Amino acid sequence: MHKYLISAENYQEILEAEKATKSKRVSKKLNILLVRFGGKNIAETAKQMNCSESRVKRTVAEYMKIGLQEFMKPKQKGNHRNLTVEEEKALLSRFEEIASSGKIVEVKEIKNLVIYTGTNDILNPDIQVLRQKLKENKVDAKINEFEGAIHNWIIERYVDSNYDNELSQSAYKNLINELNN
Repeated sequence: MHKYLISAENYQEILEAEKATKSKRVSKKLNILLVRFGGKNIAETAKQMNCSESRVKRTVAEYMKIGLQEFMKPKQKGNHRNLTVEEEKALLSRFEEIASSGKIVEVKEIKNLVIYTGTNDILNPDIQVLRQKLKENKVDAKINEFEGAIHNWIIERYVDSNYDNELSQSAYKNLINELNN
């Protein structure tokens, strides 16, 4: 028994909205709805969409509660500069061409790289190895390392007020400055 049913018109609206959206996040949510309302159960939808069953349930419940127009509105606030699908494809196309020809993308081919890390970031040791490889290959990269910062500390301030401190504010302002230049 399906708890939620939608009309053929609603299904068509979702289909058209998915074709029209440029947001990867919204597209993923709409595709979850299309698969679920297309006849798959929750487990099948989760497997096909490569997400958890709870995400499928939340996505469907959200759509049923607020409708398509509100469902498609961005939920983020602030300066989120996500790439569109087209921008991401353009950025990655050069590397995909190299990889598809059987070659390995080398460090020296990376341009305009800015990395933020903290001394307590779980990925910091890897960043140090990358820093050395970039230096050896004379790649112009900017690595901003913050003392005591953990992984994701710049955005953690929005989730946990313990991280909304001078360090994260300083790093966030620095990041925004980098993005705007």
